[in-house]
Amino acid sequence: MQSERLGEDARNEQDGNAHENDFAPADPALDAIARWKQAMRERVAEYFSGLRRQGAATVRRHSIKGRSFVDLSIEGVRFKGQVRNGPVVVVRDDDCPLSSASITFGADYLQPGRPPQWAICNYRTQRRISLGALSLDGVRAVACEFGLVVHGMGETHMLSESECFVSSRAYAELQAWVQRYSTLARKLLRDHPEFLGPLRLQAAPPRRSRYRSLREFEYFTGPVDPLPHPALESAVADDKGKPYNL
Repeated sequence: MQSERLGEDARNEQDGNAHENDFAPADPALDAIARWKQAMRERVAEYFSGLRRQGAATVRRHSIKGRSFVDLSIEGVRFKGQVRNGPVVVVRDDDCPLSSASITFGADYLQPGRPPQWAICNYRTQRRISLGALSLDGVRAVACEFGLVVHGMGETHMLSESECFVSSRAYAELQAWVQRYSTLARKLLRDHPEFLGPLRLQAAPPRRSRYRSLREFEYFTGPVDPLPHPALESAVADDKGKPYNL
């Protein structure tokens, strides 16, 4: 009788452990990434709310056409969000990748004679989009629309540029544009599938090789040597035990 009771208690304990495991995270790394993203989104929301409280200029919106997913004017300056090699912000003939851009105040390294001013840039040594025609309210409006960190305004050292863009209105409009122009989006964002949203789950057709044959490939790159690894050699060996020359 006592042995039966002990056996039943052991089974109950095993069942309880099994139910506890059901609620355990499947992958600690994925759980840590999810918690990091949630904390970052909260910081981003708080940061841009702070910018808006300081004052932001009025935004005038225009109709969307072609590859543009954002088209607006701030204090007379026209800004567009377009899909080129990934999503970019465009002012006249200048553009900058939105996923890594920010706003800084300083001198233009490519035009050292010009006075320091606010500008959208990726790196200091790359071409900058000048915001010199805007007031501080205009600069904050641009930052809030496109999710751009403004270095020198608030605590920015703990913010991720890519997460700021993902949390912006421009990113939401990019996702709407992707759904509206799905065929064009797959073509233009082929090298940036992270911006395709639900379309990312639909496999794109494989790219065709630029070479028409192995002979043409070897003509440009040189002859292909036999596979050097013994395990791989045996995997492609013919019936005489000799590896194929790929």
